[in-house]
Amino acid sequence: MEQNKASEKKRTVAVLVRSRTHLEGLAEALNQANIPVQAVKMVPLAQTEEVSDLVQLIRALSHASDRLAWLSLLRAPFCGLTLASLTRLFEGKIERSIPAQMQAYRQTPEALASILSPEEQQRFLFAAQALLDIPYLQSDMTFATYVELVWERLGAARLYASEAAQENVMSVLTIVEELAPYGNLDLREFDQRMAKLFAAPVSEENAVQIMTMHSSKGLEFDEVILFGLHKEPPPNKGDLLEIENEQGHLLMGSITHKAKDIEDPISSIIKRRNRIRQRHEVDRLLYVACTRAKEKLHLMYLRCEDKKPAASTMLSSIEAFIDPTLVVNADDIILEEAPSIWAFESEGVKRFTLDTICSLQKELVSEDKKEETVVSPSEKTAISTEKESNLAEGMPLSEWVFENRLHSAIGTVAHAWLEQMGRAKLQDWSIERVKSGVKLIKRQLHQLGVYPQELEQASSRVIHLLSEVLNDERGQYLLSHPQATQEWQLYNEDNQQRIVDLVLATEEGWLVVDYKTNQRLPNESDEAFKDRLRVLYTSQLQAYADYLSGLDGRAVKTAIYALDGCQWIELL
Repeated sequence: MEQNKASEKKRTVAVLVRSRTHLEGLAEALNQANIPVQAVKMVPLAQTEEVSDLVQLIRALSHASDRLAWLSLLRAPFCGLTLASLTRLFEGKIERSIPAQMQAYRQTPEALASILSPEEQQRFLFAAQALLDIPYLQSDMTFATYVELVWERLGAARLYASEAAQENVMSVLTIVEELAPYGNLDLREFDQRMAKLFAAPVSEENAVQIMTMHSSKGLEFDEVILFGLHKEPPPNKGDLLEIENEQGHLLMGSITHKAKDIEDPISSIIKRRNRIRQRHEVDRLLYVACTRAKEKLHLMYLRCEDKKPAASTMLSSIEAFIDPTLVVNADDIILEEAPSIWAFESEGVKRFTLDTICSLQKELVSEDKKEETVVSPSEKTAISTEKESNLAEGMPLSEWVFENRLHSAIGTVAHAWLEQMGRAKLQDWSIERVKSGVKLIKRQLHQLGVYPQELEQASSRVIHLLSEVLNDERGQYLLSHPQATQEWQLYNEDNQQRIVDLVLATEEGWLVVDYKTNQRLPNESDEAFKDRLRVLYTSQLQAYADYLSGLDGRAVKTAIYALDGCQWIELL
């Protein structure tokens, strides 16, 4: 395959296997060697390298306490910290989550310098900047959009730039979009959905074809590799009833209890004859596979010197006909050196070169500066005020996650419950029902990264906000209105998805309502609270208004419904 890749004259190459289970990570190995692979419904989606890294990113952003996911990210090619570095950084430090510990290291550069080499420091700081510096604000974007943003900041989109890899990434993000628009991802359901999908085939010219021998019927290739000939098929558990249907004649054995040693003689005959038929069918399939090669045929198998291959393997049918002088041991094969984009350390970690890391870091700095220029001075003041309130509550800024981890989790859960209330038009909903769901609320908060010692406070806050809405006349009106649409999905000109909490079509036009769970500051008056929210969210709601107005030209009014105190803030 390496020779074909380097040759000017491209040849078609195919790898044929008896069944999908015989691949044994072959597709991943070829991808790691930068050999394009086309395998239609052969490779599970989760087994591709890009999806493996993306899933760890999703798990990490879903839960700050998922240490395995965070360590996997720092080990991934776009960062590539060595195992020794990860051990020095995080071993024994379980009192903090990994993102919180990363933030602490950033604030104490002398401590970081005493642990890591200059190159490892560069890699660590790049990963920390890409992962931690852009907060997730669920009012501005969906969780899938946020994941995609961080994915691009890490340079992963460039790393996995092939058409097939991009398609695989989009398949995963689509699942996330459907299951958790606000980030409360059910990982069990996510894994179940992922298990049903296969990787997209590579459309690159002269990609190595991987398929089953059955699928290769009618096709031809310059070179064919029969892979895993030593592999046995799944064990046959035996049929309850042995049947033979030959030339219109039906022969059936009797049903006997498996616990009995007595075997029906007719069943034994049928079983023996069926085994012979199956062996002939396997030989015919092997003949089909061998004759797919126009020029060269390669047989790949494992062979123990003192042990014959099992009778159920394909190798047992052809071993006697293999010329020993044509056998090449795998240890004698020399592969080409890895491409220069990668740096391989003695422990085998595959990662970006330091030049690539520095280039990506410069782009991050440039992007972050652009983001800062968009924020007006008044908006900076409002955001700064909110951060100061976090400190006043004893939540240091080094506690990462979604600008303020605790407030964001509370907002996400409250929005999810409001959505359910609105879809049911408040039928069968009451404060008592909300309070009875405290265990579910705590579980949802915990999935979003809220620490166990904070669950009581956070769940009480969610219940308090929802109870205020249920007691408020305007809140009841919004959630029960027959023309109200909850969680309306909008797409801008860049095909980015935005979700509006509530849209109401009236005779006068559109009414767009955004729920906000922001907490009042100490001694903050109603007017000051409203002014602060206006500064923070006017531009966001203006974008919604512009989009809706462009749909049918009708007038659009926007308003914020602040759950803390049930404040109604009209903007347009």
